[in-house]
Amino acid sequence: HSDLLLYLRKKWGASSDLTLDDYLRMEEYERHTLSHYPFKDEARKDVIRKLAKISVLSDKSITAGNTKDAVSYLQAYNTLMKELGIGKIATLSGRYYAMDRDKNLDRVDVAYQCMVDHVGPSFTDYKAFFKEEYEYLRKNY
Repeated sequence: HSDLLLYLRKKWGASSDLTLDDYLRMEEYERHTLSHYPFKDEARKDVIRKLAKISVLSDKSITAGNTKDAVSYLQAYNTLMKELGIGKIATLSGRYYAMDRDKNLDRVDVAYQCMVDHVGPSFTDYKAFFKEEYEYLRKNY
């Protein structure tokens, strides 16, 4: 694993906050996105790499309850998508629901209903929404 980790740190930039699993998720994000948007030029591929890294970093921030970093990552993500001319943020969900690997279909169903049927809270200002949700969770859990 150490050789692989060295290679990934060289490619993505070394960070003591990132684990081998984090780097592998960035690799998967890059591969998957480029399979849908097969950009040929390196500048656009570089933007995809930035999106992949932001995706992993924002996930870690949100999971840790760090709303300030999570919001700045979402802003950066939005900016990079505009630069590429693809997509926009339509749904926010965590891996606990949308990517459950333990076959808890009740969790996956919640994410599916949110993305497809628009079931769940709706907002236009994700900064305020994050702040409200985290304050609610701190008080009640």
